[in-house]
Amino acid sequence: MHAVDIAGRAEGWIIRVDKGELSDEERAELDAWLDADPRHRGTYVRAAAAWNLLDRARALSPQQPETRRVDRRWAIAVGVAASVCVAAGLTFMLAPHWTDYTTRHGEIRRVRLDDGSIAVLDSDVLMKTAMSRGRRRIRLVRGVAWFEVVHDRSRPFVVQAGESQVRAVGTAFSVRRTVAGAEVMVTEGVVEARPAPTAPPLSVAAGGGAIIENGRVGLKRISAEEIDRELAWRDGRIALNGVSLREAVARFNQ
Repeated sequence: MHAVDIAGRAEGWIIRVDKGELSDEERAELDAWLDADPRHRGTYVRAAAAWNLLDRARALSPQQPETRRVDRRWAIAVGVAASVCVAAGLTFMLAPHWTDYTTRHGEIRRVRLDDGSIAVLDSDVLMKTAMSRGRRRIRLVRGVAWFEVVHDRSRPFVVQAGESQVRAVGTAFSVRRTVAGAEVMVTEGVVEARPAPTAPPLSVAAGGGAIIENGRVGLKRISAEEIDRELAWRDGRIALNGVSLREAVARFNQ
């Protein structure tokens, strides 16, 4: 995509975000567009910085709405045309700050996230988190984690496992990263599962699970006994009832 086209697309996104017009699907589309090309994020950051500077100027010197609309577009153009050095500095300041959480082999870890939610990490997990005013983002790079999410409808809690995505507001659920995608188990409330950020979601309620792989979401019911067995690791226990010898050995080794 040409730089002018990228600038125009970034301008469109900034205007819609400022008006508060984005649906959950459009937010996912924006995230996907930002991640698709480093130029997209850099251009968006410069446009956002110019937009914010204009808001501060407006607070000091009120204008008519028509003039503000013209000035906003002018400010975006100036921001997009900023130097590479300034852009790099703005990107560093405005890009989401990711915090890493890890567990060693055989370690179970319970952490309180910045928003007050609880995450329990199984053995050999790598998880990254980024909390902002509009969204709580989790990247599960490997392993399995169980989340008890603080209710905040204005800030969706989104867990990304590869292309797979699980969205919640206030609920409890686990996500296991797999080679092909993710496995989800809901213990409280409802989550939305997607095989990709821009794909339509499927709801998974408490007592249910989902297997996300190959661009599809498969739903399943889970008995209370199976939930207890699958999540026994949170308390340092291993429940082996009804599992094969090979699976029992694998769980014991983990």
